[in-house]
Amino acid sequence: MSYNRWKENIFMRRTIQLPLSGWATRDFSIAELETYLATVKPGYFEVSKDLVDGEISIKALKTSVNNAYSNNLVGKVAYAGTTNFCSTSGFEFNEYLEYLRIQWSQAAFLGASVFRVMIGGDSSVSNEIVESRLAQFAELISPMQVGIEIHGGWESTMSAIESILTSTAYGFVIDFQNLIESDLHCQDVRDCIPKERILYFHARNLPGHYIEHNESLAEQLWWCNKYDKPILWEPKKLSKEQILGIYNEY
Repeated sequence: MSYNRWKENIFMRRTIQLPLSGWATRDFSIAELETYLATVKPGYFEVSKDLVDGEISIKALKTSVNNAYSNNLVGKVAYAGTTNFCSTSGFEFNEYLEYLRIQWSQAAFLGASVFRVMIGGDSSVSNEIVESRLAQFAELISPMQVGIEIHGGWESTMSAIESILTSTAYGFVIDFQNLIESDLHCQDVRDCIPKERILYFHARNLPGHYIEHNESLAEQLWWCNKYDKPILWEPKKLSKEQILGIYNEY
């Protein structure tokens, strides 16, 4: 490890608390989840559709979320949906919107204020169609906020980001690794998106634990200081047992 990376590790350990993303908690048991909430007290708790569809009943999850709110363990809840506004999983959009309605009802039941979406990417689907589908979805879930994750799809160009900013009130979820994989320049994105339109961040690396080596912890710190928004740890290449072991050490 280089000296500069070692300095990043030490500094980040001392300055940034990274809650877990919904991906990282997707197969947690209710006991593991309640321990996590009580220990970390996450400002943002991102609940994934995978967790809701897993072994935990949504009623048990609702009870845990209610208890967390009552004990000031959670600030906001975001629901990380499974969405694709380009392919619509092969359904006509009116049918797909009913599928999204199911997810929205879960999100609303859990008290989520944000519904995080992925738009998907398909050059055969026009911008007008994607924008219309998003608008219908936003109307369906209002006043819950749409949070678009930059994920290598339709939204992952500067022109699409600028269009979203000028014509909608949607927020953004920034995944540092996805920015790199989408060939977006971090400086361009930072200059374009105002603070109030960023909801939270996803980071693949945890200080001291480089799971994916492309992203820089110094880059994370820059974003964190500029925007003062939550950063959620989203390790993609680890098992639940590895996540818990590293996180407990952290």
